[in-house]
Amino acid sequence: MRFTQFLAGALMMATASLAAAEINIAILNVQGVVLSSNMAGTFKTQLEREFKPRQDALKAMAEELKKIQEDGARDADFLSDDQKRELTQAYGTKLREFQQMQADMGREQQEKEQAFVESVRPKLDTVVNRIVEQRNIDLLLDRRMVLFAKGSTELDISKEALDALNAEK
Repeated sequence: MRFTQFLAGALMMATASLAAAEINIAILNVQGVVLSSNMAGTFKTQLEREFKPRQDALKAMAEELKKIQEDGARDADFLSDDQKRELTQAYGTKLREFQQMQADMGREQQEKEQAFVESVRPKLDTVVNRIVEQRNIDLLLDRRMVLFAKGSTELDISKEALDALNAEK
């Protein structure tokens, strides 16, 4: 209870000091801006082409899983206990393989997206620095780090940054 009171007091003091200092705060969705930029079009096309064979394989595996499930349901009355156990094991093995492949692909896509974001980051930083200077922004927060911000649409400079990034050569 005391800790909660202390934390509430500290939060109120921090909020009061921020208000007194009149800090100009803005929010930027870095990843969203980069992945929505004109430069991302080529990247997304390459990524789709690269992952298409694995997506097709996942789709085929999903169809196999569905078929195993349907066959098991349809033939359940005619299968022996051993056959049911084998079918259940085959389904479990195929399902784990599917989930592992799906997780690996998702992780790899995320890593490639992050690498792309980092490659475009210098251009974005130049654009954002210009906006920060023009608007006299004191504190810029990444959208992923902000849970709630009252009036966040007015604070968000993502659209402005996207337009400026797309205008860059």
